[in-house]
Amino acid sequence: MNDQQLRAVKDPSQFIQINAGPGTGKTTTLAAKILYSQIELDVPVSNMIGISFSRSAKSHLLNKLEEFTDLLGYGGRPSIFTFHSLAFRIIKKAIELGDSKFKEYIDHVDTEEFISYNPNLLKDLCKEYNDAESKKQALCEAFNRARQGNLLYGPSLSWTDVNEDEIYHIPTYVFGRLIVKGKDLKEFWKRVDKIERKSRVTDYNGMITEAINILTNKGKTYDYFTELYDYIFVDEYQDTSLAQEMLLFSLLSNKQHVTVVGDKNQTIYSFNGSNSYNLNRFLQKATELFDSEPTKIILSRNYRSPQQILDVTNSLVHEEHYVYSEDRTLQLPVVVETHNYHLASHYISTEIERLIYQEKVHPSNICILYRKNSEHSPQADSVKEQLNRLEIEYTEEVSNKKTEITLSQKVLSFQEENQGEDLEDIIDTIKDERTKQFVRECMSDGASDAEDLLEYVVELEDTEESSAPAQGESIHIRTVHSSKGLEFPYVFILYLGDKDFPHSSKPDIEEERRLFYVGLTRAQEQLYIIGKRGLHYESFLDLCLLNEVKHVLHHTYKEESRTYGFSEDDKELIDKSQQKQDRLLDELEDLQDLFND
Repeated sequence: MNDQQLRAVKDPSQFIQINAGPGTGKTTTLAAKILYSQIELDVPVSNMIGISFSRSAKSHLLNKLEEFTDLLGYGGRPSIFTFHSLAFRIIKKAIELGDSKFKEYIDHVDTEEFISYNPNLLKDLCKEYNDAESKKQALCEAFNRARQGNLLYGPSLSWTDVNEDEIYHIPTYVFGRLIVKGKDLKEFWKRVDKIERKSRVTDYNGMITEAINILTNKGKTYDYFTELYDYIFVDEYQDTSLAQEMLLFSLLSNKQHVTVVGDKNQTIYSFNGSNSYNLNRFLQKATELFDSEPTKIILSRNYRSPQQILDVTNSLVHEEHYVYSEDRTLQLPVVVETHNYHLASHYISTEIERLIYQEKVHPSNICILYRKNSEHSPQADSVKEQLNRLEIEYTEEVSNKKTEITLSQKVLSFQEENQGEDLEDIIDTIKDERTKQFVRECMSDGASDAEDLLEYVVELEDTEESSAPAQGESIHIRTVHSSKGLEFPYVFILYLGDKDFPHSSKPDIEEERRLFYVGLTRAQEQLYIIGKRGLHYESFLDLCLLNEVKHVLHHTYKEESRTYGFSEDDKELIDKSQQKQDRLLDELEDLQDLFND
């Protein structure tokens, strides 16, 4: 380990914040600290837990721990939870001890499914809207926002916390911008609370809220967990919401040692409640609540990308800059300026063809990342069309909403059919191999009977997109969001430019900058950035051009090194037709913005 990593592993402080940029070995460092606490500090595995933002991040940490314990020949794996599966476990124990508003075991539903338990749930609410679907979307989104919290008021833990005079502005694609009044949200929450108690159901944010309420009451459940866990390790802390932050601190007495690892420059899930300020606030909150002297450690040595790529990524980062672990020089990053995504797709497919057949690059080492793929801007579809034309195989990411939900249904069906049974006795009766593999993973994490599977199903449904790299001999095509945590030798990113990347007609520039940063930092050897200059917002392409890069002009009016068979007349015709298309798309988006406003 380098000096920074070793210091992080050995530091004895009660509260430690590790700022770890992409490729700096954060998972290695966290796994080593967990084992160090066991072996050198004699902390029993049963007295420590890990908390992760997603099931995929949890899997990476468990794999690294297993790698180390195999190497050492000793050491154990503590329980690793997502925040929602931890909340589920807290509620489960509270029901047993009589500390929860729930009196029996609970089931999970999506927020919008509450209406199926009471058809009158929306009656007399948001009267200014006649459409039931718009009411449902607006109230459910406001409900989730209130429970996730904001920097002014923090998370609301009960309908009694809702300010009747507050106004919630809810943007929707279909219905435009909707408004929810605090008094309507308060009544909606009160009705949902009755449904939860009567039908023994709650949603994801409801799990977090109920777990916080249980712990803050300082009853038997609080005593149980604060006595049980002495060391807590939190991965991907930048992805936590304010409610999840509150859950973590509600879990503490004055004896726990807490280590959080994260990178605020990779907070890209604010639409799901993630708060980029949580990492910065951790040391302050630890000092205020527990009068401790916390430690901040920065891992800045990058083991993934050459310095030429890091120079580009560092130009986007406001604070810590990262340096490569060795002195080596590879090819310069390529910034391709081309004025529409059709030409970008042509460049990408042709360059990939060259890499595969001339440079002998294995297809699975190449990844194409895209910001959006919509009806009006089918960027990924355009790339696939070009790859198909060249007969280059590709694999797309798999959405959890389409596959993991099906798996969860199979697991739940198996659980219901075998209630009270020992998993060791019945696992061989499972015919579906994917279900059997999942149950085996649950057993290795501590599940012993069929009922235990429920908390792991919560993890299955916890994230929308799969973060596991696709298998096979094909190149990869993924959204930038789903690429987080992955790395590839060759990475293409498209399509930079106003309303594309940064995305939308009214983009959150800082969120878009962080997302762009995540995409750039996936590259191990060579990076291609494709797009056009921005006029209305910060131009990401111009930022990249401030560094030492290879600047390619692809089929514009300007002089270029390759023509790929296009004549000057062809290029002028392409330019004119694309300008007309761009104007039409801008008019459509302006009309949509006007409707939203």
